[in-house]
Amino acid sequence: MNSNTQYQPVSLGGNDSQDPGQVSPSGNTHLENEPDSNSDFDCPPGTHAPSVYDLPAVEGAQKPLRLINLNPGPLSQEHWALKLFSWTWEIILTVLPLFFIALASEAIQLDKSPVATSKYGDRIVEVSRLGPTIYPILFAMVAARFYKNAARWHLERPQGVSVSSLEQMFGSQSFASALERLIVVRAQLLLGTLILSTWAMSPLGGQSSSRLVRIGSMKVKAMDQEIQYKNRAHQMSLYHDSDDLWPALGVVSALYSSCLLSSKSQQRAFMDIWGRPKIPQWQHKRGESVETNTWVEIDGNDLATGEADYASLIGIQLQGLDFADETAQYEFNISSAYIDFDCLMTRVDSPEVARSIKLWQRKYSNYSMVNLDDVLPAYGAESFKAFLAWPRAEPPYLLYASIQGVSDYSVFNCSMDTVHLETSMSCTAAGCEPLAQRQIHRTGTIDIGAAQYAGSVSEALQIWPNLTSVYPSPWCASATENYIANDEDAFNEHSLRSWTGVDLDMFSYRLTNAFNTMWQAGIDPYNITKATFADTPVPDPDNPFTNRTLARVSKTERVYHVDMLWAVLLIVTTLILQVLAVGGFILRFLVRGPDILGFASSLTRDNRFVPVLGGSSLDGAERARSLKDLRIHFVDVQPEGSCGYIAVSAVAPVDDEKNDQLCRPLEKNRLYS
Repeated sequence: MNSNTQYQPVSLGGNDSQDPGQVSPSGNTHLENEPDSNSDFDCPPGTHAPSVYDLPAVEGAQKPLRLINLNPGPLSQEHWALKLFSWTWEIILTVLPLFFIALASEAIQLDKSPVATSKYGDRIVEVSRLGPTIYPILFAMVAARFYKNAARWHLERPQGVSVSSLEQMFGSQSFASALERLIVVRAQLLLGTLILSTWAMSPLGGQSSSRLVRIGSMKVKAMDQEIQYKNRAHQMSLYHDSDDLWPALGVVSALYSSCLLSSKSQQRAFMDIWGRPKIPQWQHKRGESVETNTWVEIDGNDLATGEADYASLIGIQLQGLDFADETAQYEFNISSAYIDFDCLMTRVDSPEVARSIKLWQRKYSNYSMVNLDDVLPAYGAESFKAFLAWPRAEPPYLLYASIQGVSDYSVFNCSMDTVHLETSMSCTAAGCEPLAQRQIHRTGTIDIGAAQYAGSVSEALQIWPNLTSVYPSPWCASATENYIANDEDAFNEHSLRSWTGVDLDMFSYRLTNAFNTMWQAGIDPYNITKATFADTPVPDPDNPFTNRTLARVSKTERVYHVDMLWAVLLIVTTLILQVLAVGGFILRFLVRGPDILGFASSLTRDNRFVPVLGGSSLDGAERARSLKDLRIHFVDVQPEGSCGYIAVSAVAPVDDEKNDQLCRPLEKNRLYS
């Protein structure tokens, strides 16, 4: 560096008797022994600048700085009140981690406790949410104190401590500083890794606290309660007596049509349009043998997507369910039955084929055999007709004839069977859901093949094609056929259906659903829309169609849920923190010397370039207060030599032009000893 300034060595005065230019016993060399200034790269070790206590070595140098003498004293010079406060804080900091252990213990005892009756649960929840904020702060105070006191204690040991270990311990006042010391010093990898692992407990403990406890729901107070439902499967229908049917036919038609008119989502819902649970069809492949009394789980997704069908769009009437408490849940089993169809298709494309199919038809109280050709629907009239071909056959079967064109029909021969089911249901204030089913064997019941039902079924099948006819629609498929075909809108005009290539299983399931909906619409139609869950059942011993069942009633309460894994993690991390707290307190008690580590005022201790004598018993804070007006800087205190010397030096008073010659700023390319 080229400069016209002539730098002079620092000569700030003092009582060092060594003359400039002499070699001290410690090997310090003064300016007269410096190498030639032209040798820019010759910088022998041990070359030191003159002390602040040297007499002026260069003529014209300013007068020495006034010495600052710090009075001698004992190791601890704090006021008793400050000392009391300091040790009180040390004790508080030592026991504070116990708070989180107590928090975890109280939370574990709180597990499964109802929110409504807990006296202190809300406070525990609120405190646990503050964990991510409080825990890292507490951990930082405890861990920083421990590593600082550990560094001071090792420094006072007779055998001392290595500089690298001291640097790693004292520099680990936070996770970031510990990591920085580990990377920069690179001399104590094992110690640094151990320290980092303890600091890693801080976020783990905070997150454990926040995830310790939450408020959730739990079923409690389970008890048995009797409820009632109507088993309408074998209840006498209006189709049995035309004198009862015709006055109510409008109601029956409205009930049946409203079911078909409802949206797809409603038709596939667990509840009917009047809020009563629907019973699914027995979900198994046709022809598959399933052992009686074997429970089969109901797939709610299949019902919701239309892959499975209900036995009827009209649900089961339930009474006695009390949902004053909206969390109440009823679980029970109910018995039901429906008429199942298994169909095969025959194409009838000529009168000769139609005349070859025989069936029995009822006329008044007698039956006579007729040809299918005699009873097929006329072109332009009903789009389909259904007949109970021979009610007393085993099993009975149905002929379903759908017109496709002039003398062109699709005829389905459907075997009929009464399926008895027991369905497990779960009901809440939001509605009911079927859970599982099993097929059961009933004895002493009246099935569809019985003579008492032959007339009712025949009458129902006779009026079925026109049950949805709001206005006659010639040459169009009826709403029933559109529904069986799974159209989006059953009442939308559609040309006559062509059943060629139809999936017979799908047709059988849909026909079963449509027929049973029509059949149940004719059973007590005036009361279908009246009863609700909350109605109190009225005992009626004379009514054989009212069934009773025991429901398991459970109510959901808001309770506290404790995550045991997070509770254990919180306890473990806090125990580690407690060890650090107790260790830091013990080390603080064992340390005797002044606290000088980490204080800027410690740079003035034993510093030959700062005019301070004494005060070795002062800790960093006390020394800073005593030297509060002393100014220091980091400079080259050997400005004229080929090799500079970097030191913290006192700032000389600014009173003449020669102050800049006492030291020089640090330069990037200059050599320093």
